[in-house]
Amino acid sequence: MQTVDVRKFQSRMVNFNMPENLPDGNYTITIDGLGDFSFKDEAHLEYLKSSLSALIQLSKPVFKPGDMVQFRVIVLDSELKPPVGVEAIDVTIYDAEGKELQKWPSARIRTGVFESELQLSPPLMQGIWKISALLNGEELASRVFEVKEYVLSSFDVEVYPSTLPLEVHQCLNLTIEAKFNFGKPVNGMAKVELYLEDDEMDQYKEFKVFGKKQVELRFNEELIMYEKQQDVLVKTTFIEQDTNRTLVKESRITVFKHKYRVELIKEFPQFRPGLPFKCALQFRYHDGTPAPDIIGTVEVTEVGFKTNVTSDSMGMIELELHPMDNINGMNISFVDDDNYYFEEQISKMDMDAYIKVELKSP
Repeated sequence: MQTVDVRKFQSRMVNFNMPENLPDGNYTITIDGLGDFSFKDEAHLEYLKSSLSALIQLSKPVFKPGDMVQFRVIVLDSELKPPVGVEAIDVTIYDAEGKELQKWPSARIRTGVFESELQLSPPLMQGIWKISALLNGEELASRVFEVKEYVLSSFDVEVYPSTLPLEVHQCLNLTIEAKFNFGKPVNGMAKVELYLEDDEMDQYKEFKVFGKKQVELRFNEELIMYEKQQDVLVKTTFIEQDTNRTLVKESRITVFKHKYRVELIKEFPQFRPGLPFKCALQFRYHDGTPAPDIIGTVEVTEVGFKTNVTSDSMGMIELELHPMDNINGMNISFVDDDNYYFEEQISKMDMDAYIKVELKSP
């Protein structure tokens, strides 16, 4: 701390000598009045030993033994321009134990830049290394980088349908896609086993894959489905061509009996005899999109209703039924030309009073 006396009402330029070995940082200058002069003020200062700054650029952040470390030291003045009068700096690279591995004393800078490189010849100490740039013994900048043995990047394989599998197709159109975790495609051999039942292999095939490949597996045995959908098992063994690393992936692929599905949307869960009952058949493909232009017949035998229908652009068929007082239930059925059959039963409401709740906003 330094103190300077200044007389009252005197304007004076005051000079301070900065202490030796004062570290860079933020400091405060304080002015205090003495005696009957009541005055106090402060100003904040930032102290830098040098008006120069520097940054170090590396060709990459991680190196392995045998790589070439390429680097660049850029020296700038306070106006971010190449400094005038600075012709050389000292540059040093330290290994993971802090030992000096390579030094460029009085390295000449041109237009504020010094560039060089270092060959990492094995064996080397793995870990965090450091490169440092100094001017007149003061460090302008430093940068760390890692040296470690090369680790093979892991990869993954995805197997998915290229088109929606249907019973009528009697085959699977699949896409086999192999890529490293960072996105680069992987080349290799894919060995594919298909199981229509869990314990019975239908077929075995091998394919060369260059990142991605589409394949067709036509069933040897006929697949007969008794439900609306059935899973088949595809076991893929992928062998990467450069390293022979092997990855086994099991994928369950769903085969559908029909190309779309139907849902009955009702205004009320039950009908009231003597009052109109509004409902709609919603047709959707298996990816959730509406299925328009579906042609078929809707029948409700209890109310003598039967008509030919076609789904609209939103995959909807709207219905209004008029149940009599003497019926206890209605079976709403739909059948198309491909013998897709849908049926749902609606029961009669036993109570005379009911409450209707509507959602007015999300």
